[in-house]
Order: sequence, then C-alpha cells, then structure tokens
Amino acid sequence: MPPDDSRHGPLRLELSRLAARARLAWWREAGALRHAATPRSGDELDAELVRLESLATRPGSFALERDDPQLEELAGSVARHEAACAEARARDGAHPVHVLRRRAGLDELAFDLFLLALAPELDDGFGRVALFLRGGGGGRRVIDVATAGRVLAPDATGADAIRRALAPSAPLDRLGLVTLGTPGEAGPARLSLATLVSVPAAVVAAALGLPPEDAALRAFVRVGAGGLTRAAVPLPPELWARLDGLIADPAALPLLEGPAGAGRGEAVRALSAERGLDVLEVDVALAPEGLSVDEALAVVRLAWLRSATLVVRLPPIESTVKEPAWRHGLLTLSLRHEGRLVLVREPGPALPLELAAGRRMTLVPFSLPEPAVREALWRAGLGERSGAIDLSTLAHNYPLTPAAIARAAEEAHLIARAREAPTIELRDVIDAVDVQFAPRLQTVGRRLRGRARLEEMVLAEETRETLREMDATIRLRHRVLDEWKLGRLVRGRGVSALFYGEPGTGKTMAASAIADAAGLPLYQIDTAQVVSKWIGETEKNLGEVFRAAEAAHAMLLFDEADAIFGKRTDVEHSTDRYANMQTNFLLTQIELFNGISILTTNRESVMDPAFQRRLTFRVYFPMPDAEERADLWRRMLAGHEAMLGTVNVAELAQRLVMSGGYIRNAVLRGAYLAAAADRPLSTETLRLAAELVLRDAGKVI
Repeated sequence: MPPDDSRHGPLRLELSRLAARARLAWWREAGALRHAATPRSGDELDAELVRLESLATRPGSFALERDDPQLEELAGSVARHEAACAEARARDGAHPVHVLRRRAGLDELAFDLFLLALAPELDDGFGRVALFLRGGGGGRRVIDVATAGRVLAPDATGADAIRRALAPSAPLDRLGLVTLGTPGEAGPARLSLATLVSVPAAVVAAALGLPPEDAALRAFVRVGAGGLTRAAVPLPPELWARLDGLIADPAALPLLEGPAGAGRGEAVRALSAERGLDVLEVDVALAPEGLSVDEALAVVRLAWLRSATLVVRLPPIESTVKEPAWRHGLLTLSLRHEGRLVLVREPGPALPLELAAGRRMTLVPFSLPEPAVREALWRAGLGERSGAIDLSTLAHNYPLTPAAIARAAEEAHLIARAREAPTIELRDVIDAVDVQFAPRLQTVGRRLRGRARLEEMVLAEETRETLREMDATIRLRHRVLDEWKLGRLVRGRGVSALFYGEPGTGKTMAASAIADAAGLPLYQIDTAQVVSKWIGETEKNLGEVFRAAEAAHAMLLFDEADAIFGKRTDVEHSTDRYANMQTNFLLTQIELFNGISILTTNRESVMDPAFQRRLTFRVYFPMPDAEERADLWRRMLAGHEAMLGTVNVAELAQRLVMSGGYIRNAVLRGAYLAAAADRPLSTETLRLAAELVLRDAGKVI
C-alpha cells in the first residue's frame, strides 16, 4: 500500500473500494474460479460449462446467480466503500491520483480500471490477487482485460465499456497512463481478454505525488533548469514578442533555427516558466534508437505527466542518426503530444510540412547577438580580471553565442588561475574558446601555437606591407562590412590568402603571426586526412573542415594546398570531370567561408587561376637576399654565445643562398656536429652543416 500517512488516505480508500469489488466479483463467480489455482474436479468443470452455456439465454450477466448468503453482505460493503470514496472526493479532491483523473478526463469506469491496474504496483497483495484471478501459474502479477471485466463490469455492456476505455483514442492509452501487452506476442498489443494491463513507473510516481521519471529516457531527455527569466537571455524585443505569441498558441509548431548556444532553449524555458510550466528537452541525436515510435510515446507520457513544454533538438546536418527513425518519432510527437511542442535545430534543409501533423510550423531564425551585446557578455563573464584585453576587438573577432561566451569566460578564469596570474590574458581567452571546439577540428588537423610577430620576421618589404594590409583587413572587417554597409558586395565575410614561394621562406610562420595578431587559433589541415580516392568524399571532408572552423572561429592553414586546389583541366576522362567538380566546390567553400583561410604552396603555377580572383590576397615570399640572410643567421645564433666560437655571419650569408627554414636547420645540425666534436660552433662547422642541409634537399651548392 502507499506510505501510511494522511496524504494518501484518499488513495487507500479507493484501493479498499476496489478490494471490496474484487471480493464481490470473486463470490459471484462459479466455484471453479475460487479453486482455479488447483486442479479442477469434474463437478467444477461441469459447473463452468453450465455457466458458459447459459450465456446465450442470459446475455445480461456473465456470472451464474447462486444462493450465497455472503453476496448481500459483500454488496453492502461495496456500497459503503463507494459512499466513503464519493464523500472523500467531494470533501478534498486534491490527492495526486484525483488530480491526474481530472486532467486526463477519466470517467468512472476508466478511473476504476486505472486504479485496478495501479494497485499491484502499490501493494503486493493486489499482485497476488491479480495473479490468482487470472488463473494462477507464473507470469507478471498484473491484471488482464478478462479480470478487469469480472471485477468492474460483470455484464455484457460492461465488457464493451472496458474495451472502449482501452481504445487507442481513449485517455488511458492515448496519454500512456497504462501499457498493454499480450503474453508471448511481440509488437503492438492486440486487445483481447488475455491482454495484460499495467501502469508505467512514471505514472505510478505521479499518482503518489512524486516527480515522474522514466529511466529508459534518461540518456536523451532532461528537464530544463527552472528559474530562468527573460532578463538572463539576451534576445531582441521583437524576437521575444514573436516567441511569446507562438508559445501561447497550442496549434503552433515553432521551429527555432540557429547556432548552438544562441539562446533557443533558454528562451523557451523562460517563457514556459512565466506560464508555470516545466520544459522537457529531447536530444534526438542521443536517443538509443534515433527516437523510435516507442521512445516518442514514452516522451509524450512524461511530458503530459509533468505538464511540460516539449523541446525537441533535431540532429545536426552531419549527424549519423538515421533520418527515417527520428522522422517517424517526430511525427508521433506531433500527433500524440497535446501540449506545446517546439523544434530546435541548426540551420539546414527545410523540414517536410507533414511532420507538423496538422500544427502550423513556423520558422523562427536565431542569429548571433550584436557586437555590443557580445562585448557586454565578455565584460560580465571576465569581470575585473580582464586586464588589458580589448573587449571590443574580442567581441568582433569571436562572434560567439551567449552560451559559448559564458563557457569560454569561465574556462579563461580557470586557465589564468592555473598559471597563478592575477589577470586574464588574451591567450587565455583564445585557449578557452578553443577548448569548446577543438575536438571537431583535431580530427583533420592540428593547432599551431607559434608566437611569431610580423615585426620580428625577416621579410622583403613588399611582403611585409601586404601582410600588414591583411592584418588590418581582418581587424577592420566589422567597420567596412557592417558600419559602412559594404557587406552586400561580398558573398562571405571571410578573408583568404595564398602564400607562395620557395620552401623555408616563412609562409607558415607568417600565418602564425597573422593568427596571433588577430587573436585566433590557427589549425594546420592535414591534407592526407581530407583527400580521398572515393568520389565525393574529399568534398564531404572539406565541408566538415569549413563548418568546424566557422563554429570554432579558427584560422585555417592548408599547407601544400596545390594537392587539393589544383588547376581544372579539359574533360577527357570521367575522372577529370569529378576532379573539376571538386575544385569548383572548393572555390565556393573558400568564398563563402566567414573565417580566415590561408593556402600555402611552393608551386604557384599549378594553382587554379580562379583562385586569383576568389582569394583576398596573394602574397609572394621571395628568397632572402644576402643582407636578409645575414640577419637570419644573427637571429638564429642570438642568445647562444656560450657555445659559439668565431662565427662570420656575413661570409655565411654571402656564400650560402638559403631560406630562413634551411638556415635554422643548418644551425641545429651545426650545433650537433660541434657537440659531437666537443668544440665551439664556428664558421667552418656552420658552413659544413649548411652544405649538408642543402645537399639533402637536392640543392646545387
């Protein structure tokens, strides 16, 4: 029985009433029924056959009338219990089981049927009685349709009423308050006398006034955190007004579309809280069966029990969730959920209107907050520890959602604390942002963490000026495209560049310097992970790279880009056509990408000419002249005087035509040679090391 306290007095009254009705049904039945758990005698079998034979001549009753002195007493007991329950309901109908009855609209018979199915879950004695009335033996201790008919409606019209109470359109089945199952049969239950009727655990909890939960849904369904207000969700007033109207309309099916963390779920929670409603959030991508029909029905039941707004997060475009499964599940939710239903997803192809199942599907786009709002969010998140960080530049460089900014600010505090630093530096914020998005990019590339600065690099003046212009373009995009409203002239907000020149001339280092100046993480893409021999796979992989980089606000570096950005050719073979399609796809992706992408190559001549128009910058890195080479030798050796002997950098620069990358390799190789000979590093050792490096590279000395 329910816990022995005053709260469950009304429920104990109802169960006592059912026990009395069961006793009455028991004594009405043939003697054979009372001994059903034991082998029947011939007389008992004959009595049962007589009863069954009499059904044709006495259709008004399924029970054989008997001269039993206890019948009148039991009938009187039932009447007294009925009166006590009616009085208790009239006096105080606030018990959860009565509230549940009113919400579901259960009539007297449906309510009694629900209680009869519920009783074995509350007291094991009812379970034993149910099993005995079903004829004994093994199996679950729950009632079946035949038993319910004998107890609640011992006549032909009553049996029909039992079937109507369990029909798919009736509240008990429609709301999932009971589950039906036939022993030995798989799939949906076929309603028959042998159909078992039980009450799910979540409904049992609700009947007892406990929070309803479903362990089978725990992996992909959660109750949204309460206490959220509009003030905590930075959305434009016009968007709030539109959402308010849609949430207030039960016939509407809002489709909130936008980047993750843009405040879609938070907005629904805030509006539901104003109406005193819970929010049940369903993440379809985490559902074990991709939101099967059975999972959807369990979700509908839980949402109804909690009077919750149902928020369904649909899988992102790249998800591996089987589309047919979640579409059938979503259709089930649309058809069966009687409350408010809201769909949430990232931008993608249009959804079929039939999924709305009669509701009015309305697209509500969510965009990133304005730079001023993002700056305020960064200021609130970083607080007084933000130090010298330019929050305005940070807000423009990182167009993040409010949720992503909050997480990044919290992570930046932790990183600074781990360094035991009094203030948060820009690199802490960059690393904090990268933590959120790195997993997606690390599958196809690696992050470069160089700390190069353009002012410290040895470059030709023309190259340096072009790189400075590129740096300014990245920093001032918001002013030109937004404030000066020139964004309509471009397809994307990105900045792209081709760095070309001999190996070792500083292309990768320059990319690192640009990323450091812009305050963005730099990811070097591994072309071996991207390029595939299978048709269409390369485009798919590159599409994922650009999507992940845009979400992470990371700068992309394609080293040896000629491997995937080569020239288109005349179509002479079928492979030529697919190769050209690949190049066309890449050209479009580069142009539409809203981030920073840099392509490097040692062979500019093999790059497709279309890139010259589509790329924002083409930067040539020439071989350093003698003066620049001398400067490179000095910088490589600076700070290592303890290991140096006599070194003439001017002689090395004059005699050895090498790029900066090769000079670095020569210094390292010379140091090892000197260490092996146990002598200081000299001009002769460095010249020998440089010649070995050039020879290994196939260069003419």
